[in-house]
Amino acid sequence: MAWDRHRVIFRLRSPLHVGYRKVGNLMQTRHYVHGKILWAALTARLTRDHDNGADGQAYKTTGDDVKKHFRFGYLWPAIPCGDTVRNWDDVKTLFPSDWNGADLECLKKIFPHPKVLKKDEPTFDYLFLDSYASTASSPHSRGALEGSLHDTEFITPRTRDDGRQVYLAGSLWVKAEELPEKLERWKDKLNDLRFGGEGSYGWGRVQQIYCAIERNDPIDPTGFSWSGPIPAHVEAEGAEQMIQGPIEPLVGWEMQKNGGQKPGEATIAFIPGYSAGTGTAKFAIGMFGVWTVKYE
Repeated sequence: MAWDRHRVIFRLRSPLHVGYRKVGNLMQTRHYVHGKILWAALTARLTRDHDNGADGQAYKTTGDDVKKHFRFGYLWPAIPCGDTVRNWDDVKTLFPSDWNGADLECLKKIFPHPKVLKKDEPTFDYLFLDSYASTASSPHSRGALEGSLHDTEFITPRTRDDGRQVYLAGSLWVKAEELPEKLERWKDKLNDLRFGGEGSYGWGRVQQIYCAIERNDPIDPTGFSWSGPIPAHVEAEGAEQMIQGPIEPLVGWEMQKNGGQKPGEATIAFIPGYSAGTGTAKFAIGMFGVWTVKYE
């Protein structure tokens, strides 16, 4: 069964924190929304709308259905090209990398108008990142709890330089003809998603701006050719000979049947932004957006 690709754009309505690592007192955020975040947000929304939101088994069942019928690309920060954003051509995606013009042609398969930040322009961190300091309170001293002061880094809903609205742009793939009934109205749920952490503080709120199917999609998530920088993680096993770059373990919390959570299985992967080399390699996109090398 063929996969339909949908181009999606979200307007970021509040700070966004996608958990990465802790450096000193700073809880760093990733510069993008990876596929598992999008899967988790859609799973949570569908479960709460169609099942008992307090039932851990319902989350797992819905999550398994979403894994089977969806493939998620990564969402990257974008800014408007003009005064309004109504469709795919109205935004440009910014990448914190020194990729050249030839490489950008490949990226246009997934993102609208990729743009490289030049050395004489504001950096990605300056444009999009900020942090919020907070601490836990002590019930005994009625002051700050010792050792709890920390900063949480986030992607801002408006750029630091001139206050432009920040968007998130990317792609996802759907097996439309095989969708279970409760997944059929998934597009309607995109306005009610929350991405990332600190949700109890109102963070991670987004508004769907654009979602449209791409009929002439050159990418089949089960197998496609690619050359140039890869805007997602790539599973390290099998890719060592074609990609040169740093690797990291990908691991996150997963919901259990009893309503609890436990760490999921770790995946060792090359971080986004590293090239598949001068040739053309064959890849597939996994359930959480991680690319894997596909051998014929």
